[in-house]
Amino acid sequence: MPTFILHTNLKTIDSPTEEVLHQEIRGIIARSIGKSEDFVLTIFNPNTSMRFGAKAGVSAYCEVKNVGVLSPDTTNQITGFITEILSTKLKISPEQLYIEFQQSERHLWGWNGKTFA
Repeated sequence: MPTFILHTNLKTIDSPTEEVLHQEIRGIIARSIGKSEDFVLTIFNPNTSMRFGAKAGVSAYCEVKNVGVLSPDTTNQITGFITEILSTKLKISPEQLYIEFQQSERHLWGWNGKTFA
């Protein structure tokens, strides 16, 4: 049920890097939230039209969604890890990156034909 979505104006993400990102981000989110990696969904949307303010260059907008509470400590921890990974692997400057967190109640997410309620 935890979901990570990356929107970036990078034209492409090469397959080896993409696989590493899927693995690392899935692990970070699962450990930070305390849920199984088997239920973490990672989605990458390269080649998205975006510009961070008036600055040209690579930028990104990330979404982290979860059923249940995301504490300030948890969101801070995930922000640090994701910022580090994206700046290292994709050369996205931390100043060109937003991360939005969303928490939902169990009845607002469906999977396998029913909600989590």
